Amino acid sequence: MAVGFPPKYSEEINHVDLNEKQFMALALEAIKSLKWNVGRISKNKIIAYKSMSLASWGEEIIVDIEEHSATISSKCSSLQFIDWGRNRKNVEEFIEVCSPLAETISGNALTNKVQEMISSFPECADSQIKETHDEKSSGFLSLFKFRKGFLITPLIIYINISIFIIMTLKGVDMFLPSPESVLKFGANFRPLTLQGEWWRLLSSCFIHFGIMHLLMNLYALLFIGLLLEPLLGSARFSVAYLLTGLTGSISSLYWHEMTVSAGASGAIFGLYGVFLAMLTTRLIDEAKRKSLLMSIGIFVFYNLMNGMKGNIDNAAHIGGLIAGLFIGYSYYFSLKKPADLQLQIASLCFVTAILVSSTFIIYSTTPNDIAIFQKNLETFSLLEQQAIHGIQFSHKPSTDSALIAIKEHGIPKWNEAIALLNETDKLKVSKELHKRIQLIKHYCELRIRSYEYLSQVLEGKAKLNSIESNFINNELKNVIQEIKDNTGGK
Repeated sequence: MAVGFPPKYSEEINHVDLNEKQFMALALEAIKSLKWNVGRISKNKIIAYKSMSLASWGEEIIVDIEEHSATISSKCSSLQFIDWGRNRKNVEEFIEVCSPLAETISGNALTNKVQEMISSFPECADSQIKETHDEKSSGFLSLFKFRKGFLITPLIIYINISIFIIMTLKGVDMFLPSPESVLKFGANFRPLTLQGEWWRLLSSCFIHFGIMHLLMNLYALLFIGLLLEPLLGSARFSVAYLLTGLTGSISSLYWHEMTVSAGASGAIFGLYGVFLAMLTTRLIDEAKRKSLLMSIGIFVFYNLMNGMKGNIDNAAHIGGLIAGLFIGYSYYFSLKKPADLQLQIASLCFVTAILVSSTFIIYSTTPNDIAIFQKNLETFSLLEQQAIHGIQFSHKPSTDSALIAIKEHGIPKWNEAIALLNETDKLKVSKELHKRIQLIKHYCELRIRSYEYLSQVLEGKAKLNSIESNFINNELKNVIQEIKDNTGGK
């Protein structure tokens, strides 16, 4: 069982009695016998892929041929960390099938096989496969090193890790941080983001709710980065990450009124969307395309379904994914003509203009009723303080000043508060918040009732009645407790 990123298994065999072309012809026969899909062939290398099945996730098999030996490697081409022995089994199956062929196919038959191979794959005569970074890299630590074709992925990883470390050093819980603590570092939250803090749309893409959230996102980012960044190039890759992250954030903001959102998953889903779009074109080898399309499609589908369970911001996932698909197809023509710099710049400007303008429109038109609600409650608190402060000297009930304070200051302030609450009740907020408004209105009405009763006593129109007074006070205590329960005890 191999463990790694991606999991890989290799074995070397000797072919001292055969030259390179003869062994390549036998290797090709073995691959055909095993019903693997031939991807690419060069002068000294064959790359094949297993078909997707219950026993395989489309592993990539590489036969690297030297003068007297060959290295047979199998590695996972999908989002896996453990291969459960599949790669070792693939290598063993190849050797088991290939070794007897040297005895059954020889002489003229072998010469004919070589000629057939060269006729079918002329590139194996004198060309060489240009290795990509993932074929050349070895070792786990090499996955985090900057190198040509792989610059932005490790940079994003280091930024995310650095921000997480800073948050932890500042006292944020590394396992279960509170929404309030994450907000301080730039999480996305509609009431704040729509109040001019637009930068949260991007900053939230680099902040995580605990170390497990961080590690899971970085694992998915590393995998897609290894596949996608060499194909797109660093410029297109970085633009795709930022734009899909932005789109995921605005989707979350539009969908959720009171959710604190953070994490790179919107941008990561966007990158998977870019790659899914590319996998539906001919930009990638057909054999590899089939296995990756199935495995990445399953990964995206599973995570979207898992996101429906709750506590996961699926709106950001879906928004990022749709933006990624759009970017992937928009990049198609510039990827077909990699030497055309103007076309590359045009494609970058096009996707940036479309997605940034769409984000701006949604940002500008999304109602921020929660922020208005909070502002109105702050205004209510001031009115409440003014109304209560106006009769703080009511321990002298016989004075005219007490009556003036009640009738001309206290009761009008409570009526002003009720009018404010009636306007607040028209806002598009949750049922719980509407219930809170009704409770506060009832509280104001009880306050007015107590003020009116007190003014009648002061004017001599009513006698001081402990039963009436106690009833109003008990009602006030009950509604105040209900308001506290509705606000979580705050």
